Amino acid sequence: MASSSVNLGKMSRNPGAESASEIGPAALPWGDLSDGLLTPGTRAPIAIFIITRNEEANLPYALASVRDWAKEVFVLDSGSTDKTREIAESMGAQFFFREWDGYVNQKNWGLDNLPFTAPWIFILDADEAITPSLRHEIIRIAIENRCPENGFYVNRHLLFMGKPIRHCGYYPSWNLRFFRRGKARYEQRAVHEHMVTEPPVGYVKGEMEHYDRRGLEYYIAKHNTYSTLEAREYYNLLTGRTAAAAGSFWGDRMERRRWLKTRVWLRLPCRWLVRWVYMYLFKLGLLDGRAGFQFCLFISSYEHQITLKLRELMQQSSEPDIQPKKDISKAPPTAPVEIKPAPPVPPPASSPRPIVQRFDMTDRTPYRLDEYAKRVLWEMTRATLFRFSPRRAYKWRNMLLRLFGGKIGRHAEVRATARIFQPWMLEMAEWSTIGDFVEVYNLGHISIGNHSVVSQRSHLCAGTHDYQLPNLPLLRPPIRIGGGVWVCADAFIGPGVSIGDNSVVGARAVVTHDVPNDVIVAGNPAKVIKPRVMRSEMAVVAQTLAIQLPHATEASAEKAAEKSGPAPSDPAPSETSKSDSVTASSV
Repeated sequence: MASSSVNLGKMSRNPGAESASEIGPAALPWGDLSDGLLTPGTRAPIAIFIITRNEEANLPYALASVRDWAKEVFVLDSGSTDKTREIAESMGAQFFFREWDGYVNQKNWGLDNLPFTAPWIFILDADEAITPSLRHEIIRIAIENRCPENGFYVNRHLLFMGKPIRHCGYYPSWNLRFFRRGKARYEQRAVHEHMVTEPPVGYVKGEMEHYDRRGLEYYIAKHNTYSTLEAREYYNLLTGRTAAAAGSFWGDRMERRRWLKTRVWLRLPCRWLVRWVYMYLFKLGLLDGRAGFQFCLFISSYEHQITLKLRELMQQSSEPDIQPKKDISKAPPTAPVEIKPAPPVPPPASSPRPIVQRFDMTDRTPYRLDEYAKRVLWEMTRATLFRFSPRRAYKWRNMLLRLFGGKIGRHAEVRATARIFQPWMLEMAEWSTIGDFVEVYNLGHISIGNHSVVSQRSHLCAGTHDYQLPNLPLLRPPIRIGGGVWVCADAFIGPGVSIGDNSVVGARAVVTHDVPNDVIVAGNPAKVIKPRVMRSEMAVVAQTLAIQLPHATEASAEKAAEKSGPAPSDPAPSETSKSDSVTASSV
């Protein structure tokens, strides 16, 4: 055959330089078949299958790469309004129409109903083209027809904004496209479907070219549709509406991808950021220059769209059905109705109640990625530098807490055995204390006033869930402990509780409501026992001295009596008593 002036090599070097409308379908024969596998006038026993919808910009290039050597070419359209049909028929393809009902159904219907006669089938997208090296390899496989494989994975290279992407995790990009007729079908999936074939399968070295010539606006719109379908697929998977496809980490490439996507990928936080870092840094997208950077940003934004749409679907499914209240302001007056006593309520049926809690709807990643990173770093620090520090090294532990964002006042004391969940959500005033083995579960903010003490094994819990919603969303009500408070051993302070100044929480008390100032509470649930009456400062000093030096207190009393003189009814003090008084005074 005569070589064509337009071939795939030219398209690869400058894709889109000549549009289909400028060249015309008749000017796009594939080219030279000088590889010797086919003689002029003969065709390879291969059928090409393409699905289309408004593909007049891409279809000429796809058909030009196969029309001169494939035995049959089928185009299954779903309602194009451009020149797709004219281009397909003018370039020798057999044109068929079917209403669109999804990628998988469209392709599987074509595999089941189109009049294939060739023993081998190649699935080709309209924005793809077969390179000469790939053409030579699949023609040889089909003509010899002696290989044990029932299908072959084919690699393809992508062009983004006219530039080749050779990294970013998108190259190599293996897809099972070439297979024996009747040996393969597509799995049931809304988007990014994969073909399942009977083993064994193999790989070919030749490549396809993937380039959408309809422009970036269409490319973005297409991925917007893909993200919607992907979010619905994830939603059906998470809610059990569809079963996860079988996959195994120890299986072949496709099974490993299924396992990673269903078991690992869906559980990662900030998937859009993870995907950008993975593509641009780990998969060396930076080596693709500006095109690689822009492509990684585009795919990460696509992943972010999936996350947002999936979250919206989960929220919509968790909202209760709210019926609008009937407006009775304009209702006509009615006659009085005799009121009868209500019939007795029957006992509940023995059938089990429906389950209202939906753990499959809960948010698996309620924190930002930076919060996860800080928590990991803090737990490593707490388990080593904080936990095994000396008992009296309060300044060292305060420094570590401040380093992680805690607001720690002067002379505050935190024991090394205390477990603080998030230091950046903790505030301690001056001279405050957290005792041994105290659990500070501060998902929300916790503040402790000055001169307050939280005794050993107490639990401050600033996190809960909204039990009125089936997906149990996380709540983080703050806890405030005023100044001069004593939280005794083993007490529990619940979310959103405020402890008033100078109050006491008794040992093992469970506090779920606010505590006023200057009271003592105890019990489960905690109740006010009595007010906390504080003695004067001088009384406290005097009592302390009486406990420490009781004999000094007695001597001081006798000395005061001596200065005031003996009482009228008392005899004069003896010499012995004077001596004792002097001795006591000197002491």
